[in-house]
Amino acid sequence: MNAPVVSKPIDKYIPWLFVVFFLVIAAVDTVFVTMAVRTHTGVVTDQAYEKGLAYNKTLEDSAAQSALGWTGEVKLTRDLLTYDLRDQKGNAIEGATLKASIKRPVTQGYDLDIDLKSTGPGAYQAPLSLPLKGQWQVRIYAKVRDQEFQTNAFLLVP
Repeated sequence: MNAPVVSKPIDKYIPWLFVVFFLVIAAVDTVFVTMAVRTHTGVVTDQAYEKGLAYNKTLEDSAAQSALGWTGEVKLTRDLLTYDLRDQKGNAIEGATLKASIKRPVTQGYDLDIDLKSTGPGAYQAPLSLPLKGQWQVRIYAKVRDQEFQTNAFLLVP
């Protein structure tokens, strides 16, 4: 003989618990989707297709730069951007034309380009006052005669 099935008062709520569970999941997903759509800045890379096609040229340029053996060091002290450019043997490289491209990775509208002037053997400087605290990306482009060199650095402005 089978024992009689005894139902507890909470048993009638079990189907509703499943419904509530999926409603909570849907609500959390809605919040995440809304945040993603509102914070997306749009285009991540301008002319991505053309840059992709030119990637072999980028690799060749990188190999040529590595073969030079040059080194560059970027420093930011107070309101002065300083760059030290050295060759393979550690000798100062003079007569270079330097440009700096400064960007704030998390905020648009503060990017700037400046020229650095020679202040001594291998030393180059430019006045620089950054409007916001935080991390900044600095890319230095150096050109000496027909040779080009790039340095990428991240600076923290306290």
